[in-house]
Amino acid sequence: MLDLTARNRLINFRHTKRGSLRIIDELPDQLVETLLAETEMRFLPVPEPTREELLAAGYIEIDDISGQEIRLQKDPTAEEWAKPAG
Repeated sequence: MLDLTARNRLINFRHTKRGSLRIIDELPDQLVETLLAETEMRFLPVPEPTREELLAAGYIEIDDISGQEIRLQKDPTAEEWAKPAG
């Protein structure tokens, strides 16, 4: 019998900051092979966005008259930036 309620932690998995690690942009089959082989893995943080990336994503714009940078939104957190960064 299959438990489809919220008690089933396999179906209702929640990512917590302390209990899980999000791995972004990796092929699942290669990740499983690496884990099963117990080989070393290295993790890199999400890189800070460049000025051009912030412009393209709509976080800042350049004033046509003064040429100054205008902040439209606060800079994204690493978690927010990981989504458009892929």
